[in-house]
Formats: sequence, C-alpha cells, structure tokens
Amino acid sequence: MVVVHLYGCWEGASLLGELSTEQRVALGGQYRSLISAGEWWRLCSSVFVHANLVHLLLNAIALYA
Repeated sequence: MVVVHLYGCWEGASLLGELSTEQRVALGGQYRSLISAGEWWRLCSSVFVHANLVHLLLNAIALYA
C-alpha cells in the first residue's frame, strides 16, 4: 500500500492531496470498461490504491487493530 502511494507521488501526485481519476486508473484502480476489456487484474490491484495519505493511514490503523 505504501509503495503504491509513494510511486503515485513519484509520478506527480500530491503527498497529502487527492489522486485524480487518471492517476488512480494509471496505478491500477478499478475502471469498469477496462475490467470488461480483459484487465481483470484491476480487481486485485485496486485494493492497494488509496486516495490520499489520510486514507492510507486510516486503513493501516484498521488493519493493525
């Protein structure tokens, strides 16, 4: 999760800001038409894409708990 978020920041996303829709799709987020076109791996990879740092931290805390 952290690696995907840092990679998104490396590619131009803001560390604390929201990822744009294009950035989420580029990082492997779910996009129905691409999944229908055969990119089924997006169903699994989308779990690792987080909208921003707060979202990432809250999910990490929930997993820890």
